Amino acid sequence: MKTKLLYLLFAICTAYTISSCKKDEDKNTTPAADISGVWMQTAANFKEWQNGNLKETAIDYDADSSLLSYNTDKTFIHRRNDTVYRSGTYVVSGSSIITKFTYVIEGFAPFQTSDTVTYALSGNKLTLSSKGEFTLDNMNLKYEFVEYYTKKN
Repeated sequence: MKTKLLYLLFAICTAYTISSCKKDEDKNTTPAADISGVWMQTAANFKEWQNGNLKETAIDYDADSSLLSYNTDKTFIHRRNDTVYRSGTYVVSGSSIITKFTYVIEGFAPFQTSDTVTYALSGNKLTLSSKGEFTLDNMNLKYEFVEYYTKKN
């Protein structure tokens, strides 16, 4: 009898421990933000350093010239002046958007690449930020790019 009671107590403690862990995991899981919709670019800032020297260019867009569509099926299309600039798939992970896409640049063959940007979403405002460094033709290049979007109705 004592042995059966001990096994029963052990089973109850084990079940409680497992269910407690599951609840803790659920509490710490933050659902991914819903960024789906059509976003109109309102401004962009680009900073570039060449061999440590800062060169800065601010880019402003006319309304409707750059549209970014994040679809609920996790595909996206980025258009500039009604021409597809890049298209592919995306995943929202924490404060990042990870994309895999085909890049289309005039004068070059389309190519596959991926990118990770940090995003901030506040109501109908979306800000995308990216940074990077690379070497090209013995020149050290570093960039920061921030894009500002408003959700289109």
